[in-house]
Amino acid sequence: MDDIDKGIGVDPACDERAPARVRKLWKEVGDQLVSQSTSGVAKYAVEALQGAQKYLNSMPPSPQARIFIERNMVPMMKILLDQLQSKLGPTGRKVVEVSCRVVLQIVRDDLGRADIIKQNQGVTFPFKSSITVLGLLFIRDNNYFTSLHSTWSIDDGRRSRQNMIMMFRRIGGLSPLSSYMNDRIGTASFPGLRVLQSIVSAAWEVLLTVESPFLEAKQQQIAVQSTQKKNVLKKILSLLKANEQQIEEQSTQQMTILNQIEEVQGIAFAATQHLLAVDEGILVEAPPECVNRIIQTSKAIYNQIETLQDKLVTPTNDHLTCTTEKFFVFWRAFSLKMVRSSSSSLKSFGWGQITKLVDESIRLRPSPQGYLVSGAGSKFINGIYMLDPQKTLDGKASELEYTRIVPDNEKEGAGKKITLFRCTMRSRQKWWFLSEADEHQPGTDMDIDYYQHKSQKHEEESPSLSGWLIIGRGKYPPPTLEPLVGPSSDERSSIKNQLVEWVEENVLNEAARDICLSSKVARSVMSLYKFMTTYQELHRKSVNLTGDHIQQILSVCQKTTNLVALTELYLQFIIIRPSLPSNLHTIFDQAICRIKLILERQTHLEDVSFESDEDVASVLRLLIDCHKSDSFIWPDSSKHLEILKTFSLRLVKSNLQIAREAGWDGVNILLVELSTSTPSMTKELADWIESNQLLSLALGSSTHHKAIAMARSIVTMEEEFLQESHLQIALDTFRNTDSADVVAEMHRFISSVIDLLPDRRIIVDPIMKTAVIRRIELDDQSLSWLCIGNEGTGLWRGETLLNLDHLEADGIFRIGNAIEQNSCLTGIRFTDDASFEDLDDESRREGFLGLVHALENSKTISEFCLSSCTFEGGAGNELLLAAGEMRLRKLLLHGCDLNGWSVHSLIRTLRKLQRRLQFFGLESCHLDESVLKLILPSLKNLCELQRVSLQNSNLQNEGCLLLADLLACPQCNIHILDIENTGVDSEGLQAIANVLATNSKLLRLNLSGNSINEECWQTFSQQLCNTEKNKARLSNHTLRSIQHPGISEELLLFLKFNQDTNKKRVVVKKILYHNGHFSMVHFFSWGLRLMPNAVNWFDKAQTYFKWDDAPLSAFKDEDIGRRKLNAIYQFVKEMPLQFAR
Repeated sequence: MDDIDKGIGVDPACDERAPARVRKLWKEVGDQLVSQSTSGVAKYAVEALQGAQKYLNSMPPSPQARIFIERNMVPMMKILLDQLQSKLGPTGRKVVEVSCRVVLQIVRDDLGRADIIKQNQGVTFPFKSSITVLGLLFIRDNNYFTSLHSTWSIDDGRRSRQNMIMMFRRIGGLSPLSSYMNDRIGTASFPGLRVLQSIVSAAWEVLLTVESPFLEAKQQQIAVQSTQKKNVLKKILSLLKANEQQIEEQSTQQMTILNQIEEVQGIAFAATQHLLAVDEGILVEAPPECVNRIIQTSKAIYNQIETLQDKLVTPTNDHLTCTTEKFFVFWRAFSLKMVRSSSSSLKSFGWGQITKLVDESIRLRPSPQGYLVSGAGSKFINGIYMLDPQKTLDGKASELEYTRIVPDNEKEGAGKKITLFRCTMRSRQKWWFLSEADEHQPGTDMDIDYYQHKSQKHEEESPSLSGWLIIGRGKYPPPTLEPLVGPSSDERSSIKNQLVEWVEENVLNEAARDICLSSKVARSVMSLYKFMTTYQELHRKSVNLTGDHIQQILSVCQKTTNLVALTELYLQFIIIRPSLPSNLHTIFDQAICRIKLILERQTHLEDVSFESDEDVASVLRLLIDCHKSDSFIWPDSSKHLEILKTFSLRLVKSNLQIAREAGWDGVNILLVELSTSTPSMTKELADWIESNQLLSLALGSSTHHKAIAMARSIVTMEEEFLQESHLQIALDTFRNTDSADVVAEMHRFISSVIDLLPDRRIIVDPIMKTAVIRRIELDDQSLSWLCIGNEGTGLWRGETLLNLDHLEADGIFRIGNAIEQNSCLTGIRFTDDASFEDLDDESRREGFLGLVHALENSKTISEFCLSSCTFEGGAGNELLLAAGEMRLRKLLLHGCDLNGWSVHSLIRTLRKLQRRLQFFGLESCHLDESVLKLILPSLKNLCELQRVSLQNSNLQNEGCLLLADLLACPQCNIHILDIENTGVDSEGLQAIANVLATNSKLLRLNLSGNSINEECWQTFSQQLCNTEKNKARLSNHTLRSIQHPGISEELLLFLKFNQDTNKKRVVVKKILYHNGHFSMVHFFSWGLRLMPNAVNWFDKAQTYFKWDDAPLSAFKDEDIGRRKLNAIYQFVKEMPLQFAR
């Protein structure tokens, strides 16, 4: 206590500053901490902490309050934050929240005292609990911040932590914390590394909340400058006057943001400099992942601040300014410090950082402008895919997409548009697909998929070059990709150049000494060599990688006994040899042979003399990389397949998931080998697959979906491999696995081989039903649409089919519960309710009612379809009524027989969906005007309705009059109306055409299959371009598309005009189209303003037309120019007479 008193100048004799009641409370809290009583601590926590805060801020401060804080604050907060937030009531959560707020204020006050302590005694800071408790409040994995419950969202826990961080910033805690850290870099008073990790993470989250108004201010400044160029002084003055208060507020906000960034970058700078200054002993004791997170989070802060540089005024403290280049300077220095350490663990960590440093330098190159896809079994997939310019913004892809149009001269797939795109799944993971995207609903189950890559976190920004899986209609083998990269920017090239110079000066000699320290170090060193040689090849610059470095490596290899490291080294030498300059080929060839001799003296690769499956997996992946390399060389070519087989077979049976993944990758290589080998080798490999029961192992894999993909490839290669016993294995996997990916892949596999087992339908059908049910239960993200009916069970045209025939009540209940709990299912279709024809059975009817109840409670299903269902006395009526209780955006009835019973149910459902429904369809439902008349009032009340489809109905002309009445309603919001094949003719369509003048919402109209004469088309044209005097602006400017083979050329032109989103331009185009001569007499009342306005109007009109459009060939520059000259002539001729009069 004496040190604390001395640090802030407190007299221990002033114990009476705190009343006896408060001191008794502090003692009670201490007793509760000793007994580890959570309820006791929570009972007194708020009052005790508030008392301590009060008497710490008294003059002079209370020593008893300081003793209480130093001894009890950290244990108190540990107990409070160790509680599960989801299990606390409102009172319990309030205790924790208020306690945290008081503690944050105490920390803020103590940090304010740090300046006094520094002035009196230097950098020593006696209040250790204040810094330690920050780590508790900001750490991510406290139970209070991460607890999850069925009624509690984990986002709420994260929000609580974010609230703590933002409150600490609001009370002014970040600025003194930044100053405190920068004043104590490299000292014992600096926060410990675990606490530092939490602080840096909190600083990053503060930076993410920066929403800069600077871009908006710059845009306004540009707008003002543009206005100044036009010499419109009055508008500038009025704009400045109107925005004076807004500019002042914006200036204050800008200053706040600048201060916020200054605080965050001060913390990041202190964190990085402390890592450079801290003793090795502290780094050895710290968890490597903790140090790595500090580095990676600091890197994110540096990068983000640099991103804001264009929008923000650069802070005056230049030494604290964070940029990507400065971070790389730190990163290189820290990595060198680690590899030069005397600790082998720090050396290994340092080499790992160098690998990341190299990878990040490579990542800084510009995004590929395209990819070359090759080797796909579906031949039309192969070719060059270029970045879609419509999918980019400011040079950066918003959702990356590369496209290829298959040329007409290719026999397969001619004219198809194939897309290489990234799709964000519901889990927020980003997967890559090679697909034929659906025109209207890309990125959905309507796409025709060929290949897929389920990206890991580090692969999300660009597609993987290998490791693709076959899905949908794709054929074996899967493709490989090669990026087509553009030129690098100067700044990014500078970072890469600095890295190369740094490696040459500091790292190459260290690499030779450490290369056999472990397999990971060997891998890091060789990746560094590969980077150096690649740099030399791309930039045509020599690097200081010589034969002497290789000789040093060989001398180390002679002494080592680390078999895995030697094997890593041997295979990496093979991989990087092609990228070496020719002067190093000889020395590398000698090195490869010498390392192989060293290996052979110790063991043989094919003997699998490795202790762990992880080591085998590491070596196998290198073998695969070697095999993919065009320069693959193996001393004995007859052995490399044997090694692949031995390693792969061992790993697919491993208990380690990473090992199993490598094993199945090895099997994939063998399958590729099988498809291109001689008949004798093909038979040998096929016998190996069969004798080792690889198909059974693949189908029995309950955790790895790649194994199921291999099963599909095996059966595709040799259909005879598939036996009835394999189906039973698949069924057991469905029942036992908890992996949605495995179930989905297995489901696709069984669906693809059904035709191979025509006499096994009795076995296949239950398997398929189990598969669909398990996909629903496991919340499979790829299952978004489900069809329930009697169309069988399987996959068909993007839909997942489920047949409920022969299912007992328990099975139907199970499906209902799964649908209710599912968070990925967005659409469901019931087809032909004959599946429920035996609902007279009481138990099955209870199961069906349970399913209906589950549908009503579903929170994700927004699309509902009934197809070929009966209503009167059938299950369709109850399903239709259930639709009214759901959160539907789309309701479609197809091929249903509407009668009195069903119409009333439909009206009831529509009334309940009036504020949600966006799509409504009655297709092929024998709809006539009498039924439409009954449901019309309900349709008028659907304020969100945007699309109506009445295809293949019997509306006749009377129905058209009703639809015209619907479109004329002021609240009508219908954008698309589809009345294809509805038996209407010109007489009825005239009513729809006439209402277009007052309807500004309709965008598309499908009239296909109906008879329309020339007079009706003329009416449509007149409504889209009114030719009466001064009526062009009153035309319809929103209808963009009419589908019908007989549409007139003039009407097509008007529809093309309407596709322009700028309706002022649309009006100008229509005026010019119908007016070859302009009479200016009517505008003479404008006086001298007429001439400049008229000239400006014609000049703008010239820019509104695309001259390459054939229908607009009449609008040439000279045509509009002629009309402009005519207007000027009228002005010059008539205006003097107007003044004379």
